[in-house]
Amino acid sequence: MTQKPKLIPVRVPWMVSSPPHFQTWKSGDGCLNAIAFIAFFKLETAKHPPEINSSTVAIVEAAPAFSPSGISEGAPYRLVRILFDGTIYSAMRDEGEFSDDDFDWSAMPIDRTQVNSVSEYVKLGNRYLIETSLSPTPRMYEVERSPLIDKLVVNPQEYKHIVLVGEDHFFDVVARAWKWEPGQAVD
Repeated sequence: MTQKPKLIPVRVPWMVSSPPHFQTWKSGDGCLNAIAFIAFFKLETAKHPPEINSSTVAIVEAAPAFSPSGISEGAPYRLVRILFDGTIYSAMRDEGEFSDDDFDWSAMPIDRTQVNSVSEYVKLGNRYLIETSLSPTPRMYEVERSPLIDKLVVNPQEYKHIVLVGEDHFFDVVARAWKWEPGQAVD
């Protein structure tokens, strides 16, 4: 029996926001060089709880063009850009094609099957975030035992299969490496 591809959450202090409003940069051959999106830094919300006025409604508009800031603190929502190095494959797909059942989730820091309620899961996630400063569910993963790496016939020691999950779409990227950079705060 073959094992399912295993999702390994990336070690970052943010998670992909909903809706993320993806901005993409592609190379001449159409492969993704970079992707920017609105990220949620939950620790910043804990440090600066928002004032809630029940008479106001937040309207989420598309984010402005990404501008590097070098600052990742001070705002719960800010743009983040992922830069890919040596991309050999990228594809955007409908989020409906991303099925939880297709993956091994055992590398997640919180086992969803061992939790009795959503509130208990949120409490465990908050504790993990506070203790580690890392998001337990960043919605960006490296895929171990990737069938896509096998299909492309590349060395899994040299290339990473990255999955970035949004609200309506997800991205598959196969690249040598990736890094993230913070952008401007989004209100």
